[in-house]
Amino acid sequence: MEASRHLQAADRVVLEWTRWTRSGVGEMDTANVEANDKTESSEAAETELWRNVHWVRQGERDDWFIYEGKDDPHNRDELANEIKTVLHVKGNVLTWIRRGAAEWRHQFEAGKQFTSILQTGPLTLDVMTDTHSLDVSMASDQGLIKMDYSLNLSGELQRVQTQIRFFKEGLYEHQESLGGRG
Repeated sequence: MEASRHLQAADRVVLEWTRWTRSGVGEMDTANVEANDKTESSEAAETELWRNVHWVRQGERDDWFIYEGKDDPHNRDELANEIKTVLHVKGNVLTWIRRGAAEWRHQFEAGKQFTSILQTGPLTLDVMTDTHSLDVSMASDQGLIKMDYSLNLSGELQRVQTQIRFFKEGLYEHQESLGGRG
């Protein structure tokens, strides 16, 4: 992978991944569910915090985020399955790659549908997404990615809204000490 060649020059960032999910939304064209509609009928937000994430900038609007950890970050078992995650943001396209306990490569682009296969152990799942919006905002020391998409995971339908914030190391802690990151 091209990003691996530049890994030593990568910045280290903290990545905060928040996701809201609504199950059983019906057809893939869920236009009746508005973006950012985080109401009581939504499930509670799930937030994961990843430290020691490598951020590789390969050019204008070509960013890679690479990190490793347990498949379930809340699992304290030393033998839990490790997984490597790569997020590649090029322009307004996000490619999400997972290797290890789960094998998956999927793309997201506003207004487009994509299909892929998620392999986890002996289980193979068909994945289809319809991306309603994908907004990317990058600065030299932080950024924000927002996605709103419908997900069909082997027949199980969900509406997912995701917010990925990242900060260079030190900036995240400074934002927290000021009382938030909003």
